[in-house]
Amino acid sequence: MNLESPTDYSLARLPAYVSVPGLTKALGATPATLAAHNPALQATVWQGSKYLPKGYEIRMPSADLNHSLETVLAGLPSDSVYDKQLPDLFHKVSRGDTLSQIAQTYNTRVSTLVALNTLNSSHRIRIGQNLRLPAAGPAPTQAATTPPSIVEETAVASIATIEIGPTEPQAEVSEMTPAAMADEAVATTPEPIQTALLSDPSDYSVAADGHIVVQSLETLGHYGDWLDIKTQRLRDINGLAFRESVEVGRRIKLDLNTVDAKVFEEERIAYHRLKQDSFFRSHVISGVTEYTIRAGDSIWVLALRKYGVPVWLFRQYNPGLDLHKVRPGIKVQFPVLTEVAPG
Repeated sequence: MNLESPTDYSLARLPAYVSVPGLTKALGATPATLAAHNPALQATVWQGSKYLPKGYEIRMPSADLNHSLETVLAGLPSDSVYDKQLPDLFHKVSRGDTLSQIAQTYNTRVSTLVALNTLNSSHRIRIGQNLRLPAAGPAPTQAATTPPSIVEETAVASIATIEIGPTEPQAEVSEMTPAAMADEAVATTPEPIQTALLSDPSDYSVAADGHIVVQSLETLGHYGDWLDIKTQRLRDINGLAFRESVEVGRRIKLDLNTVDAKVFEEERIAYHRLKQDSFFRSHVISGVTEYTIRAGDSIWVLALRKYGVPVWLFRQYNPGLDLHKVRPGIKVQFPVLTEVAPG
């Protein structure tokens, strides 16, 4: 029996926090390949909710590298290297947790946690519950499929509430009785499946015919980078004039001869996740306001100028709305944003 020779690895420690797309592009490797050779890294890194940790000893087969790993890391572009780790997206409630303690831990407010998690007036939380944090953005706005009676039973069975001051109540997780635990076992429904970008309703997939729909924040330059081709190639196959921009909602044909659809989708989703995570490090959602569309209104003008809300976030609160078919009289939702002081 012939034994395989051990893989000769090149090793190097990350000098800072590094994004997966940035490192894989520099290495000329896919995220799957990098993950296979670095199994100790957590799933949150590959999901895009965390950077590769500073000080981590990355490894790659020497035969797959054109330059030493140290040289590759030293040449990483500035938009792939960060001084701080991405913030957590969720907190799993443990016995003894309170909203005030959780808010303090993540440098946010009780009112923000209440708004993000649509907690009821008594601010009830329960052991095992995954609380959304500011970096996760808003919760999905689709109608709940769980019957109201079950939701109410679950909440009533789990928590005791106390007051901590004149402004904000503090919810404390209490130990559940056997009867309550039995009710919980029957009433608990599966956690909602989190998409790659949480509640973002935008379609980032590549259709079977190689087309995509342009989404907010995207340009032909992005597509060229993700496909490893020149932007002019995209202009040629889509009949676009030089310097002609592409509008959100337009269908664009891709050239997938260099990069396949799956890799393109990974790069695209990673880009949007970083944009959204960055936004929620400096903003929190403190409420929601309703607006009735009037004649002459523009969603883009309303979102960006009147409410200071990026279009992708507006879409999360209005997932069924066609931005190109908005009519007077339609009611839309705008999240109310509060800026977070740096540091």
